[in-house]
Amino acid sequence: MSGFTITITDAGRAALINAQNNGTTAFILSEVGVSTQAVTGPLKSLTALPNETKRLATMAGDVVANDTLHVTIRDESASAYALRAFGLYTSTGVLFAVYSQAEPIIEKSSAAMLLLAVDAKLLTLDTEQVEFGPVGFTLPPASETVAGITEVATDAEADAGTDNWRYITPRLLKRALSALSGFAALGHKHDAADIETGTFNASRIPSLAMSKITGLADALAGKAAAIHGHTVSQIEGLSAALAGKANTQHGHHADDISQGIFSVGRIPSLAMEKITGLASALAGKAPIDSADLTGAVRLPAWTTVKRRAGNQGGLLMLEGPGEGTGVNGGILFDFIGNTLFIQEQLSPWRGLNIDITGLAPGVATQLWTTQNFNPATKADANGWTNPNADADVLGYKSFLTQGQTPIASGQIDGRAGLEIRAIGTGAAYLCFHRPLEHAAFLGLDTDNQLKFGGWSQGAVAHLIYHSGNLRFATYAELLNASVGDRMLSPALLWAFPRAIGVSGYQQIPGTDLIIQWGVSNASYSEGPVHTTLPVAFGGGCLVAMAIPRNVAQNTGYDYYMQVVGRYQDRIVFLANRANTNSYNLTGYEWMAIGRATGTPDPAYGGGGGGGGEWPPNDGEMPVIP
Repeated sequence: MSGFTITITDAGRAALINAQNNGTTAFILSEVGVSTQAVTGPLKSLTALPNETKRLATMAGDVVANDTLHVTIRDESASAYALRAFGLYTSTGVLFAVYSQAEPIIEKSSAAMLLLAVDAKLLTLDTEQVEFGPVGFTLPPASETVAGITEVATDAEADAGTDNWRYITPRLLKRALSALSGFAALGHKHDAADIETGTFNASRIPSLAMSKITGLADALAGKAAAIHGHTVSQIEGLSAALAGKANTQHGHHADDISQGIFSVGRIPSLAMEKITGLASALAGKAPIDSADLTGAVRLPAWTTVKRRAGNQGGLLMLEGPGEGTGVNGGILFDFIGNTLFIQEQLSPWRGLNIDITGLAPGVATQLWTTQNFNPATKADANGWTNPNADADVLGYKSFLTQGQTPIASGQIDGRAGLEIRAIGTGAAYLCFHRPLEHAAFLGLDTDNQLKFGGWSQGAVAHLIYHSGNLRFATYAELLNASVGDRMLSPALLWAFPRAIGVSGYQQIPGTDLIIQWGVSNASYSEGPVHTTLPVAFGGGCLVAMAIPRNVAQNTGYDYYMQVVGRYQDRIVFLANRANTNSYNLTGYEWMAIGRATGTPDPAYGGGGGGGGEWPPNDGEMPVIP
């Protein structure tokens, strides 16, 4: 640390005066006293360091300038303290100089070594007569006249060239010199003819008259303006190409249409008399629903519709054009009672029967009409018997099982109401389909596990969890981070060591970490404060902290807490006053985090008192490994 301005005491200044009172005398600084308290009041009148914690002979130093002493202080003991003041003593025991501040200069723990290097400025004293005892070590900063600790400059610091304390290595020197090789002097110039590559900045190019560009005037001679026009006669062949062409907007008479089919919308509505022969063709024809079918219409090609003759109750017959010749057969439509039937014609002399599926010669088959048959109320038998046909079934369908046995009975004799059977060793599954939205399969996969997936789900089969393949975990399985197919019950989720209260602890589930906390309302004077843990850290404390309480909101109360030591069974804090007017500490709140198992620091005082055993509750709950 540098820049300390220390105060020379009156006693120290007197030690410098020689016996003749006409100059100074040399003396040796051999010890340093340290204190945890900030010194108040005038420092010049001190003859001993107030509240001195200890005096160290392990001090070294050197005079690094006419007004600066470099002092190095070392403490390798197991003491723990916060250094706020120190004093330099001569070999004769005189307190020569003192330095003090309210905030800690440095803090020492019991497990650490204190090593403090200080550049102390003596603003009103020449240091020529000051010497240090031969301790064997010193850490002064190096300068042009003092050998000491220094630092190698980085590349960036070497490039900046502003640091007067760090030094340049041969590598950095070579790097700097190499960077200059091949470079021309700063103020050199080039002739225009030396420029071989790159592009000139536009501002560097002078404006040129057209006459300066060779051939430009000749190249532009006779050229048309950027915006110009042409007459039709100036475009070769254009007049001949347009000859005989119609205008874009032109029309045609209906007589001009020689081919193609008119759009329906282009044909006007016509009266019957406008269609030649239509009235004559319809003359004498009966309506379709007329009861009198005399003179039935003969259809083109092979089919004849005529009234059946010679059979009581007969109505219509459809037969081929070779009627009565024994060449073609026919179909009879008969009324039997009030029901319409259809059958093949009975003609012993007929040489050829018509093959109509479902009609047997001489057998009357009843016809269904919309009056006595509604397809919407019937199941699609073809869809059920042929999977490739339309198998949609509308409405609610119920499938009854053949028995009343439970699923667990293990019946395998086909008692289920609906069976989805696989082909061979394949999977057996149902499909759930929302057209144009989503579809997926649900069923028994080839590994005999119920799964859901496929189709819109992609090439996946998600396992359906149930009590047969997913069960609650035990406490041992909870601790095993590799077990991933078990459920946690609410009871198991809270089955970890804990004690919830004003002072308590809790172990984080699945980990080795324990969090402990507490509140103390007691009154303490400045100094060490021992905090007994609700339960001991089996693996030691990792971190601890404390905050003073001020319930009375007293503005003159100014304390802060420091950690002195962390142990298995307790935390030791140091209560410090920030000023000498503070009252006693009226309590504090604390928190600590540690491990349940492991290799801890030794227990305070060989085990100490308090803290309890780990795990708690007589070992009923195992410690997480």
